Order: sequence, then C-alpha cells, then structure tokens
Amino acid sequence: MKRLLFPAAALLLLAALLPAQTVIMGFCDPQCPVQPSAAVASQKICGKPDWCMTNPPMIHAATPYTGAATWDQGLSPEAAWVSDGSNIHVYNTVAGGANPCKVPCRLLCQTTWPIKSYVTGMAMDSQNRILYISDSTNTIYTTLVTAPCKFQIRTSCPFPLPGRDYFVTGLAHDQFPHGNHPGLLFIAVSRWNLSTPVPTPIPASTIIFVSSTNSPCNPFCKIAVPSCPPVITFGAATGITFDDCTGHILVTDSKLTGVIAYKYPCSHKFVQCCSAQPVTWYGLGLQRSAAAPGFSVSGQSTRARFPCNLQFPQSCAFTPGYSGGEPHVGNANFKLNFSKGPNPSAFTHAAMIMINWGNRCKAQTLVMPCKEKIILYPLLDSFYWAALVPTGLVAAPPCGLTAATPMPIPNNPVFCGYRFCGQWAVLNVQTMLPAGWVLTLSQQFTVTIGG
Repeated sequence: MKRLLFPAAALLLLAALLPAQTVIMGFCDPQCPVQPSAAVASQKICGKPDWCMTNPPMIHAATPYTGAATWDQGLSPEAAWVSDGSNIHVYNTVAGGANPCKVPCRLLCQTTWPIKSYVTGMAMDSQNRILYISDSTNTIYTTLVTAPCKFQIRTSCPFPLPGRDYFVTGLAHDQFPHGNHPGLLFIAVSRWNLSTPVPTPIPASTIIFVSSTNSPCNPFCKIAVPSCPPVITFGAATGITFDDCTGHILVTDSKLTGVIAYKYPCSHKFVQCCSAQPVTWYGLGLQRSAAAPGFSVSGQSTRARFPCNLQFPQSCAFTPGYSGGEPHVGNANFKLNFSKGPNPSAFTHAAMIMINWGNRCKAQTLVMPCKEKIILYPLLDSFYWAALVPTGLVAAPPCGLTAATPMPIPNNPVFCGYRFCGQWAVLNVQTMLPAGWVLTLSQQFTVTIGG
C-alpha cells in the first residue's frame, strides 16, 4: 500500500482541538529537606510540580545560569536529557507522588560534556535527531544524536551578545518551517553581575532572540521579556522552551515562569506569569504540548458468518494498535496496525482499514444474513475512507494475523490536536467445500495527533 497522507478534506475540520494543558519539564533544585542531588521535574503551567531525584546525583554547578533540560520524543519510551553544567544524563522520569524527594529517576545513560565550559542550554529536534547545545562561552553547537547520551558536534558559532556580562542561558526549538527557515531556535539571553563571588542575576535583563536553525547565531527577532503583571520584575532567564502547537514561548528566571505568545516573524504578546515553587528551575523543556498525542480503543469486536451452518472459527483477541512512535505532528513513521487477528486453518484472509477523518464514529448495528449483528463504527459520510491492507507474511492460525499501514503525519501545526477514528475488518473465506466466509470487525480506535 502506498504511504498515506491525510486528505485535504480533513483540513476543513481542524478547529483548535487542544485536549490537554502544556506540560513543561526541567532540571531543578527541588528544595528537599535532605537534598543529595538535583531533580527532574514536570509541571502543568500554573500547576503543582512533581519530580524525581537524579541518581547518581547531579549537583548543580556553582554558576546559577548553567544547567539545561530538553525532552526527547524520539526515544521509546520518551525521556529527558538534563545537564548540571558538566555532565549530561538521560532519564526516564518517574512521578514522585506524595514524597518525590525519595523517588529516584530511572537513569538511561550518562556522559560528560567534552568541552572545557559549562552547558547552559539544550533543545532537541526529536524528528531529525539534532541536539542544540549552548555553553558558558556563549557558543551554540549543532550536534547529531546517534544514541542516548551520544552526539557528534557538526557546527558551532559564537552568539552575538547585546552587551557585557550577558550569557546565553537557554535554548528552545520550533520544529515547524517558517518562510525559508526549516525550523526556529529561541535563544534566551540574560545579564549577570560577575563582581560577586557567585554571579547574581540582574533583574529585567532577559532577552529572547529568534534564529533559523540553519543559522543559529544570526537572529532576526528580539523580544525583551517584560515584568509579570502587575509589577513583579522578571529576573534573569535560566531556561526556555517552546510549545509548537500553541505558539507559546515559556521562559523561567528560576522562580517564575512566563508565557509569551509568539507569531512569526517577530510578533509577541505576554500572556501570563506563574510561580515555579517549590522548585527552582535551571533548565526547561517541553514534555507535552497543549495538543497531546493519544491512541484509545473502545466499543466491541463483532463477527458474522455465511452460510449459517458454517463452523465458526475460534474467537480471537482482535486488537487495534499503532507503531513507529506516538502520533506526533511530523512523525513520518507512524503506522496503524492490528494484532491477534483471525486466521483459522483452511481459510484465506483479507484485511481492510476503515477511517472517518472527521472523528465521526458511532455504533451502527447491521443485521447480517444469519441474523448475527455486527457493529460498524466509522460513519459512512463524506469523511469516510477505506482501503485493503496487506497482512503479515507469517500468520499462525488461528489468531496470528497482523497488518500495518503507514500513516505519516504531516509536519504542519494545523494538525495539532486533530482527531480521527476508525476500525479494522478481516474477511476469512473458507477454501474447502462447503464454501463460506466469516467477517470480523475490530473495536473502534481513536487517534489524537499531538505536538
């Protein structure tokens, strides 16, 4: 079957379907009573953060603008890259529950930053496996990720600072193309007083620059971060991330998180400001866009036969599913599949996928020739689509049938939050006399495309 792109008709349905609130994650000081290490936290904007402790311990460097975090959607399961300035670890995060101070994160790997400087920012392009890194020399590195904790530096450039004592303190990535830019990089810059034993932040000094990922050190947009309403001064930035689907920049001065609506090339509006307590952020990443990906199964599987005296094959746990990563915008590897499909001996088989691109699925009971009832879910309207799908070459009877169909998701923000639904059907035809057939319909599946 050919690779399937979403039909143009679906674009008519793409209202602002944002089923969940943005979830940020970051490297932080959790302010635990006994604090052996820093933590990796997650937080809904203006919500209560949850965290797990880094293990082995990551101790934040003495310079407060160092440290970084970013989220990797390309790993399975997804994971957090974090840096304390000198080291880089990748963690599968764990919800801390009632006492997150006692819960360790699951370490996937660890490495040391190979340059004599401190990491100050990281931003992951999960689809293209590009990790952008900034350091205390205000250099921005473009690296190719070959495995967790393994990256190769491809290019580097010195970022032009607005004045003395300014540092690049965070990076964020926008995966969507804009104009001639394949993607955007947001660079947080802030000013620090270096005359004190430990550098201290200078309030109201945060500036966000926007560059093309093709040329990170040539910004075309400059945004001065204002005070939080009504009069709370926003400090020097320590981290930044970006929600592609909402177009929101999220920036922190370690204690506050500011939300700025951004529109290419340089329109912006301050939206809100929230406390980060009880954590202190040293780096931010986007764990989940406001448009969250999802796959769910509901309803029931039904089947019918003809002729009525045909011996009914063994019942199978006919299960819709997916592969190739979660249904994120831009995921060209996403596939819909099923497993444990009916494949009785002496029967041939054919599989079909049925989809309603308008998310219009409703149980429709059909009475078959032998008075057996089957349930069809996708409504047969102008958004209905169906296609035969090749099945697995190895299909052990009676329940070993599998099939998969590519469903590449376009890299376009208009698909953020888009939802559609469907169902699988398998027709088994008896090859020996007396001839007959069995039709099996799966449960309904619903796909929500996330950012």
